[in-house]
Amino acid sequence: IAYLQGSEALTRADAVYSLWLRSGSPKAKTSACPFADVSESAYYYDAVLWAAEAGIVRGVSDSSFAPDATCTRAQAAIAYRAAGAPTVSGDGFADADAAGYYAQPALWAKQIGAVSGSSFQPDSACSKAQLDALIGAIAA
Repeated sequence: IAYLQGSEALTRADAVYSLWLRSGSPKAKTSACPFADVSESAYYYDAVLWAAEAGIVRGVSDSSFAPDATCTRAQAAIAYRAAGAPTVSGDGFADADAAGYYAQPALWAKQIGAVSGSSFQPDSACSKAQLDALIGAIAA
């Protein structure tokens, strides 16, 4: 996805593909994708297959991934899961629901310095630069 600039919003497919590339393009053990809307011919197929198998990515339903939907900052939790879902504690963001699936990822992002400020904006589009900051923290 080299064509994307740092401030452009990512699709869910692009986000998973970026993470997969930065992870060394690992191969999944299975060949059956759980999502009916992910075509075998799609450039991101292997990435989604690997991420689903590893528990890094979830669909918008049990059978749908919504690859063309905009990836939100909350959905960028895939980076947190790829980092091993470390347990974190402390003061989170005022707009991050403490019971939300993204609560720990948002706090992790704050603690590693990938997100700063007083709000997380979980429903805002995630840019390539924002995802890169999260992914970069995995290797650090």
